[in-house]
Amino acid sequence: VPGVVYNLYLYIPTVQPSLFLFLSSSNRSTGFPEKNTSTSVVSDFSRRRVSTTTSTSSTQLPNTTWSLSSSSSSISVSDTTAINGNPCVREAWATLFSTGVTADWDTAKSYLLATLVLRNSVQKFERCRPHRPFFVLHNQSFSEPDRWATMELSKMGFVDVPLSMEVPYPNPKRPELSIGWLKLAVWNLTTWDRIVVLDADMLAIGPLEGAFFPASHVPPLSLITSPMGAPNSFRSVNIGVMSIQPSARVFETMLRELHSFDHRTNKPDSQDQGWIEMFFKRWGSFGGVYDGAGSCVDAPQFMDLGFATEDGFPWCFHRPEYNAYADASYIEKIRASGASPKLVHWPGILKPWCLKKKQRSVFDEMWWAAAKTSWEALDHSDHPWSIPSSFNCDLHIF
Repeated sequence: VPGVVYNLYLYIPTVQPSLFLFLSSSNRSTGFPEKNTSTSVVSDFSRRRVSTTTSTSSTQLPNTTWSLSSSSSSISVSDTTAINGNPCVREAWATLFSTGVTADWDTAKSYLLATLVLRNSVQKFERCRPHRPFFVLHNQSFSEPDRWATMELSKMGFVDVPLSMEVPYPNPKRPELSIGWLKLAVWNLTTWDRIVVLDADMLAIGPLEGAFFPASHVPPLSLITSPMGAPNSFRSVNIGVMSIQPSARVFETMLRELHSFDHRTNKPDSQDQGWIEMFFKRWGSFGGVYDGAGSCVDAPQFMDLGFATEDGFPWCFHRPEYNAYADASYIEKIRASGASPKLVHWPGILKPWCLKKKQRSVFDEMWWAAAKTSWEALDHSDHPWSIPSSFNCDLHIF
């Protein structure tokens, strides 16, 4: 790819310091390494001229000031804007980024564009000012396409968050999905009140404020996620949208129980989604469906799915409009209930950016329209490559 090697090695990010998270027993309480952290972590990112030993650096993100505190090794935000009495400053969005096992340039470009489209569509409807930060979560070990893409995203105002998380049991048929286990690490980002993690194959078409549980409400919800389109007692949870309250207690329990399901033969799947379902069935307390205003309401349709309802970490399901599959019948069912879809999702293999124009549905065309708008708004002196009519999609991450 012409110019990539130059950009890759000589670009020094000035948008924000990277956030480093190394999940070892010495730092689980804060989620961030202490000063003078492991040399191996620093050297892994040495080409970016970034070091975790920096103690007083502060830089400017669009509309938000971030500082890395040497005393607590935590990230703080100076703004105190609130919405409906709920401070936005300790809330964030996040998505995973990986080019998978093959780490090819076309996949890097397609997921870079998908990540940009997701962020821009979410912020279009966001009422918080300044906008909540948008984290890009990825493995600490980098391929060159990954490194290039995350640097490009940093220049676009995303916050770079390299993480590390053990994979208790890999999926041999879909090894590229191992990136999903990083979602567990979000529970360890305890300097934040709530982080909403979205899959990159989504498009916001309405406001998503209801995905954030008010921090002042007691008890807090550890997790708000989505049901499967047709949930059953074997497989019922879809984690394409996860509203997470970081918690050292929850994360410590996750680490302790990480291998509890290794030898279970009837797992919902062989990846993080099934593990999270099994974990919350055993250790959670299911409350029903979140009403978007601070309460969970009874949901009899989910009560026979085997969820514990007492003495566990509180969690609920989102309403269907927060994870609307890009399918006409599914969208129509949501509208028939009197709701409006807020987040369109392309789960499975077929992504909108893989399709040539004659193959696209109305929902795919919505995604492409958003992609072109997002791309046209960029400074193309910084981003010289153009959008193809479709991407090569031999590999699909989410």
